[in-house]
Amino acid sequence: MPGARLGQLEIVINDNRYQLTGNPDATLICSSAPCDATPGTPEAFTAFWRDIGLLDSWMPDELGPSAPYVPDRIALLLTVPEAPDPSMQPVPVDWPFATPLAQAGHPYAGQTGASCMTLSGSDLEVMLPILQSANQLTVFVDHDGTTRAPIARVLVPGEPSPCNDGQ
Repeated sequence: MPGARLGQLEIVINDNRYQLTGNPDATLICSSAPCDATPGTPEAFTAFWRDIGLLDSWMPDELGPSAPYVPDRIALLLTVPEAPDPSMQPVPVDWPFATPLAQAGHPYAGQTGASCMTLSGSDLEVMLPILQSANQLTVFVDHDGTTRAPIARVLVPGEPSPCNDGQ
């Protein structure tokens, strides 16, 4: 349906990639218990998405103790902020690096003025706490007064960065 939220899962098994796409918010209708959706249906995708979000209750004995995931790399897209809505003002945060925002990262095709950078190592150690406390109103401001709105994406091990910076 136009405007619906889509979920996409990529599962890698023995170097074979399987991509699943569906609406994680679809309603799962059951006529009897247990509620098992027919494989290959939109309802099955919704049920699987729900189960992945509840792994501790779905398969607790197979998982072992849980721990927060700390990423090794993050792709950071820096975009020119849109004009603010008067009722929702941006939240300025100091840009933590010496490189000015206008020179940070590599140009990102498809969005004027946007740049992308892959953060790892000490740069990620600096940026991760900032991103963890950020929200959709957060904008970085450097010493020149340049502003950029961040969009962060955790990169899983082995995933290529979308930033076109060779990382």
